[in-house]
Amino acid sequence: MATYSSNWIDELKNSVNIVQVIEQYLPLTKKGNRYSALCPFHTEKTPSFTVDEEHQYYKCFGCGKAGDVIEFVKEKEKLEFLDAVEFIANKFKIKMPEKQESAEITARKRDLENIYDANLIAARFYRDNLQKPAAKTALEYMYNRGFSDEVIAAFGVGCSLDYESLYNHLISKGIKEEVILKAALVNENKKGDFQAKRLVIPIIDAKDKVIGFSGRSLTSDMKPKYKNSRETLAFIKNQTLYNMNTIRHLRKEEDVKYLILVEGYMDVMALYEVGIKNVIASMGTSLTQNQCVAISKVVKQVYVCFDGDVAGQDATLRSLDLLSSEDVDVRVISIPDDMDPDDYVKNYGASSFEQLLIKAEPVTQFKIRKLKDSLDFSTIEGKPKFVKETIPILVKLDSITQSTYIDYVSQLSGVSKDIIINAISESKDNNLVKINKDIFIANRKKSVSDFDVDRGRLVIAAWLFAQFDLSIDEFISADMFKIEEQKIIAGRFLEEYRNNNRVIFKEIWPNEIEADEIRNELNKIYDKKDDWQNAYGIDTYKDAIRSLMLDYLQNLSDLLVRKIIETDNDEERNLYKEKLTKVLEYKTSRGL
Repeated sequence: MATYSSNWIDELKNSVNIVQVIEQYLPLTKKGNRYSALCPFHTEKTPSFTVDEEHQYYKCFGCGKAGDVIEFVKEKEKLEFLDAVEFIANKFKIKMPEKQESAEITARKRDLENIYDANLIAARFYRDNLQKPAAKTALEYMYNRGFSDEVIAAFGVGCSLDYESLYNHLISKGIKEEVILKAALVNENKKGDFQAKRLVIPIIDAKDKVIGFSGRSLTSDMKPKYKNSRETLAFIKNQTLYNMNTIRHLRKEEDVKYLILVEGYMDVMALYEVGIKNVIASMGTSLTQNQCVAISKVVKQVYVCFDGDVAGQDATLRSLDLLSSEDVDVRVISIPDDMDPDDYVKNYGASSFEQLLIKAEPVTQFKIRKLKDSLDFSTIEGKPKFVKETIPILVKLDSITQSTYIDYVSQLSGVSKDIIINAISESKDNNLVKINKDIFIANRKKSVSDFDVDRGRLVIAAWLFAQFDLSIDEFISADMFKIEEQKIIAGRFLEEYRNNNRVIFKEIWPNEIEADEIRNELNKIYDKKDDWQNAYGIDTYKDAIRSLMLDYLQNLSDLLVRKIIETDNDEERNLYKEKLTKVLEYKTSRGL
């Protein structure tokens, strides 16, 4: 991927005054060397948002959000890092260096832009078709489903009237046949419209690009009922979520705390019709890890609301663990009478649906209840089987949550808590390796983010400058930092700290050693020192170190699991198991 050099990024930040940028979004009041305002990221009555012009840094002592000018624009405009950089450069007319990219990447970007252009023309063509007399059946279908003209327009719904018109229209607009094929707008072996004679719903990504289409049959003999575009450079199904463009715009207007995940496009539109807009859908398939990662970047709470039929609830079960693995709080909405969200809101309205949200079950409760419903408790084997099959669920919980669910399982089954506790204890040793091996396989390789680097600087700054108890225990390690310079600085600090030596910032890296990277990193850490001269320092420190520890301890668990699996020596295996148990117990005790 093409990018910009770190030196140029630093030049950009030095060229722009963060106060001037933030003032374009909210009024600032100067107080001494700093500015204050009501925080733009959460609701408050007393200003807790400050801007430090000297250090070009902002921080809210209410919600904890902090960063430089790029981070502010990222957060406010809901952009990725490079998009925020380009936004600032364009806004302040700063000349941008040319990105260095290969001929292959250049060609790929050109193809992608051509596909976007072709898709946009196709989307407008389908939309305009819907207003023609020949589209009466398609328009009546939408009206009969209860959709207003406003919602039809908001989602760009259109239709295809025949096989030939789209191709001819695209050619007339200067789109080459090669591009039409690459965009998968026509059948592979002929010029026929891929969505011919269907209601057509454009699929739009978070950047408002039309990336593909979904067609809905209008007659019972046309199969399949729903037909998505073939995959292209622009449309990759396992990475795409429907309606993320609406979510991005919604987040500019309000604080979106949760998303509702449904199965179909019509469900999204039906909820939108009654005023519930924070809704997304997968591409008609089971949720994928890539989609879960995308969701976790937007919110940390998701209500899963798949169809009430058996197939829909099976899909719900498959999605829960994937979402939970991305540190998302997942709640499950159960719709009665085998209804889908579309039918439910049409029959009972938005307020009744919101009541379903209130009653939504935590993942563990939903799994256990579904397990109970699947078994026959009238038989002698029913209850014992139920308890046995809940053990793999219970064994993964932290001790406090586990205690609650032991009570729940005991109440449902009539089996005593002592028996369930013994079963969990027996299972732990057998499942310890298996559970962590599964976690290791499921975890994706994570690249070092700007957030993680900044968290590292905050933690080291706290170590060097803060006055509160740092609570550095045996598991705190230099290896929890993400970049080599921070590992070296942290290692030096921890060595001195654990030897009860006073660590002086200026002496942590001797002057006689030439190490520009270390010096640069120490300068950036020094810039964080003022963050620890206020009452909120301890909370910010805890948040930053907790995030670093989560990744570090998971990596340590993964390493120990690999060693347990790979070693042929029983003594070594037992030693690794003991270490793994200590790590897991530590994570539980610290709520990690």
